[in-house]
This record gives sequence, structure tokens and C-alpha cells, in this order.
Amino acid sequence: MPLDVQDVVKQLIDSIAIDDESFRLPCYAHSIQLAIKDGFKAAAERFENIQVCVLNAHKTSWNSQYDMVVTIIGIQPSDLNDILIQTQHRELCIKPLDYQMLNEFVSLLTLFADAKTTTQAQHAPSVSIVASSILAIYHDLLLERANVKHASSLCEYLLESLLSRFGGMLEQILLVIDISENKKDENFYDLLKDPVFLVAPFLDGQFHLNWISKQCILIKRVNAPLGTSENDNPILTLIAQTQSLSASAATSPITPKRKYLFTDIVKETKKPKSDPFNYIKDEIFKYLNLENADAMVLLKSSKIYPTLSKLVMKFLSIPATSAPVERVFSQSGFLFRQHRASMTRTTVQQLTMLKCNRGLC
Repeated sequence: MPLDVQDVVKQLIDSIAIDDESFRLPCYAHSIQLAIKDGFKAAAERFENIQVCVLNAHKTSWNSQYDMVVTIIGIQPSDLNDILIQTQHRELCIKPLDYQMLNEFVSLLTLFADAKTTTQAQHAPSVSIVASSILAIYHDLLLERANVKHASSLCEYLLESLLSRFGGMLEQILLVIDISENKKDENFYDLLKDPVFLVAPFLDGQFHLNWISKQCILIKRVNAPLGTSENDNPILTLIAQTQSLSASAATSPITPKRKYLFTDIVKETKKPKSDPFNYIKDEIFKYLNLENADAMVLLKSSKIYPTLSKLVMKFLSIPATSAPVERVFSQSGFLFRQHRASMTRTTVQQLTMLKCNRGLC
């Protein structure tokens, strides 16, 4: 590679690696929390209109109610009703219809709970999970909307709440989002359009591009009006045309070339221009052909993927939630007890650092 091209590429990579441009990312776990809370609130308000009292979810932990319901439906109905009868709570016995409603409730919230738990895990990148999990949740709610019988209102409210916050992110995946301007949350909608959420999953060895292609095609099929075929949907038609390009090129008749004077004279063939970014393309092809790779494969194989490993350092180091910081605060609280209140700020900082990084010793 020419030296001038090397200098240009090096400056580009260095600018990516040391760029100190910063912007605020909302905590993903908290955003999921708000989406669920708004869905519950809308459903509770509808019950209040018909004078039915519904116990609201806890403001800071809706998944406690979810875990409780999961435990309840995991018990055999006969065993649970026997316990209620023995404890003189016959009026609380659960009927088959109640079990159906509880199962639909759990089915709607399962992916939300998984997303909240997964993004708060330690020793793993979390920002790469945001877009992939939102796409999966959106696809799941679209399917549930067509299947649920008793929790259809809750499903609609959850969809509306999800799109009001994460619709901008879904638009970046070229999905058509049906939401009015007045329902877009100004604190989240445009902020979550940032390309970091789409670049991060690509750099995560667990996802590559597998998280987006199949899900998007399924979502477009779910959103297609009833009675329409792929030929009626311009997006699906474009996908089908793209997939059939190679086959049509092989079967189409060869167009005769135009005749030119002196065609028999041998001309000097031009050397193909070398692509200065071939090495980056080679890295990407190698990476996409990996199977069963872990999340940090690019970082662990930095000698094989020198360019992509720098992007990993930039993107996958972004925390998607504030959970790691909150754990550090908790450790400081354990250290700074009442009988140790005379410790200086420096001592607390050093002890917290040692406590939180004891695994490095």
C-alpha cells in the first residue's frame, strides 16, 4: 500500500480510537422500566373507567410482579387451589380462564424481563444488546397482538409505549413505524437514533448481522396487510429481486456486444486499481464467517482483526445501563458505615477501588 494511503487510513483509525465526542445515552434498563410502567398505567386507567381496582406495579421494579406470576403459573392448579382452600381463601381459587390470562401476561413480558436482566450482567458488553433486544421485543409484540385473547389491550399499550421511545432506533433499521408525532417521547425518540446502537451489535461476536436480517423480514411480513403477497409489498419485492439477481443473470440471454473498428488490434490492458481498503474487507469477511464466537472475539483476536478490534474498544465499552455504577455505590455504602464515619474521601475511594477490583489481584 502506498505510504500516502497508509497515512490517510492511520489518521482515520486514530480519529475513531481517540475521538472524545460525547453524548448522553439513556439507561436502557430504566427505559424498559418506563415503557412497561406506561403500558401498565394505561391498562389500569382503562380498568378504573369501568370501576375495577387493579393493583399497580411497583414504581422501581415491575419485574417483581412478573416473577410472582411466573411462580404462580408454575404450580399445578389443583395443588394451588388445595392450598387456598386449606388456608380458608376459597374465593381466591384460580379458574382455567384465570390461568389463560396469567399465561398471556407472562408471554407479553417475557422478553422485556430477559432484556432487563441481560443488559445488567457483569463482564460482558451491554450496548450491543439494546438494538437487537428491542427488535426482538417489537417482533414478538406484533405476533402476540394477533394471538392474545384476554390481554390484547395490554399488548397494544406496550407496543405504543415501546414505539414512543424506541421507534427512532427501529426507523434506523428501515422499518416503517406507525406512530404520530405527538406520541413520540422527545427525551428518547431522536436520541436513540444514534448509529452506535447499530454498530455495536455488529462488533459483538454473538450477533454479527444475524440479529437483523431475519427479524426485519418477519416484521415486514407481519405488518403487511391481510391478503397481500410479497409482490404487493414494495419492500419485500425489493428483497426478492435482490435475492434473484444472480439467478436471473445466469439464465438471461447474452446481449451481443457492439462492433468496433480495429477490434483485432491488441491493446495494452489496464491494470486493475488496487483497493486501499481491501485489508478491512478481508477482516470483515473473516469475522462474518466465524461460528459460535463469543462477544469479545474481536478483542481477544486483535492481531487477526487489528482494525475491528479498535472499533470494539470504542463501541463495546459503552455501558447501556447504570447498573455497574450503582453496584459501586453499594460497595461504598457497605464500607462507609456509622462506626467508620471519620474516613476521608480519599480513603473511601481507595477502599472502594480495591473492593470492586479485587479480582485483578
